[in-house]
Amino acid sequence: MPEFRTVGVGYALVQQAIAAMIARRVDECYLEVRVSNYPAINLYKKLGFQIARTIPRYYFDASDAYVMSKILS
Repeated sequence: MPEFRTVGVGYALVQQAIAAMIARRVDECYLEVRVSNYPAINLYKKLGFQIARTIPRYYFDASDAYVMSKILS
């Protein structure tokens, strides 16, 4: 939702998810994001995720996705 962008809600939610995974001794986290979703990609990079690879035609409209990963251990 546009009114919640840039106020830290997404950042806080992802941080909490990462903390929960670390508490459960998860070693690595993966996510997929549309290659054109620059705000989300920048958020994930700020949280330490790196682009691992591209999945061609991942979405219903044939858009590509990045797989992003973060080492947690």
